[in-house]
Amino acid sequence: MNAFVADVARTWARRDRDAILAQLRDNVETGVTPPGVPRLAPLADAVLHGLDIRIPLGRSVPVDHESFVLLADWFTGLRGPAAMLLGGSTKRRLTGVRVVAEDLDCAYGTGAEARGRSDVVLAALGGRSVPADSLSGPGAGLLRSRLPAPAAGTEKPDLR
Repeated sequence: MNAFVADVARTWARRDRDAILAQLRDNVETGVTPPGVPRLAPLADAVLHGLDIRIPLGRSVPVDHESFVLLADWFTGLRGPAAMLLGGSTKRRLTGVRVVAEDLDCAYGTGAEARGRSDVVLAALGGRSVPADSLSGPGAGLLRSRLPAPAAGTEKPDLR
């Protein structure tokens, strides 16, 4: 499987931007996904990987309300082996925490509040590490303790 994925990645890398976007749009219109992969997984994958790049670079891009709710609902509803795609159970990560996307007025969970921008909240719901200063409130430390630590060297660079 790993060899297949690597081969597909190399093939896609040889395509130009317009060809890749056309294929992704076609996949969305037809609903095609890899065998056994839930329909929302490709959207989640694309959004989370974009956040993996933007957040450490300090390039905040708010997540639109419809996409945020669609993905946050999906992340918080995943159970069993499917939750491993997100580094484990989002429900368990939110135990005792109410996470609030301040820019969208959306909240998930119950307990001590952890507040942040929609991109940071979605990253946290997706099991991604987030910068220490990106969440605030009495539940922020607890939520961050349940997320992976940021990788060494991913501190926000000076982009001046």
